[in-house]
Amino acid sequence: MAIYKQTNITAKEGINFVRSTVETAGSLFHKIEQENDFGIDALIEFVNGEESLNKKIALQIKSGNSYYVSSSDECFIPTDSHREYWLKHPLPVFGIVFVPMLSVCILGRHYKLFKISP
Repeated sequence: MAIYKQTNITAKEGINFVRSTVETAGSLFHKIEQENDFGIDALIEFVNGEESLNKKIALQIKSGNSYYVSSSDECFIPTDSHREYWLKHPLPVFGIVFVPMLSVCILGRHYKLFKISP
């Protein structure tokens, strides 16, 4: 019997939540397909009105309640083998966590390990 894991559904919910937020704000969301994913899930290209700001950022998006620690109201993104890739990436990389039980996205706790400015 074919299985479609709940984690796949949760991951898609997170991607779609971030996409909707970015596009509602008028900017462009470029999803990177999983088979082409080295640790970057999407790019955001910022738009002001109808004008490109010529600025992009890269996102690592994690989805799931397990990344959220309610006692400290923080999210954690495991860096594992991606840390060096993120640090050397030509774009600033931000970690975003979608927390389904709260229906919010939170900047991940380990964002300080990511390259914040070009």
